Amino acid sequence: MPNRVRDGMHSKPCFIFGLMFLLIFTITPTVLWVHGQGGEEWRPRQWVEEIIEDISMKNIKEHARVLSSYQSRMTGYPGCEKAANYIYNYLANELGLNVWNWTYNILVPIDHGSTVTVTFPEHKVMKAYALMPNGIQTCKTPPGGLSGRLIYVEDGDPEDFDGFDVNGSIVLMKFNSKGNWVNAMIFGAKAVIFWDTSWTVRGEMDYKSLMAP
Repeated sequence: MPNRVRDGMHSKPCFIFGLMFLLIFTITPTVLWVHGQGGEEWRPRQWVEEIIEDISMKNIKEHARVLSSYQSRMTGYPGCEKAANYIYNYLANELGLNVWNWTYNILVPIDHGSTVTVTFPEHKVMKAYALMPNGIQTCKTPPGGLSGRLIYVEDGDPEDFDGFDVNGSIVLMKFNSKGNWVNAMIFGAKAVIFWDTSWTVRGEMDYKSLMAP
């Protein structure tokens, strides 16, 4: 199961603008301009109500459709550059805002390709995707990959490991299992493979890495 995750330096655009929600909510620039001039009493409640009135579900769906079509939008991947350009063009061309970008160098982990190979009862190769590394540890597999007996532990709760010889095995676990992958490591597993469920939330990704190496 090779997982060639390497570090790479990437110069990415950093967009400086006041209100990120402009992209989704399509707030009329006039509303923002009037309240920013100081020519009338500041009424936060009124300002919020005007913003809410300008919310466009059509625009929200369209932005979500376009951005999700770029697949991974993590820094360093092609989808990040496409998403940044989309945001820039929308703010500058559609809303007529004064937008500029700054570039800077950042060290990010890049997944150059991962696969999972099942050898029994039939031979099958499946594409896999690496998750964030732990701390500064890039969590690379050896050049020849890892091999072991595959066991399925559902949510990865301690009782889900009952009856399995986990030591030296490769554990298959639901992605929506929070930080239970640590249980597999405690019990001596070589690796953990998460399989995708029909839905998930951003917080599940945060559980899949530790600050410790």
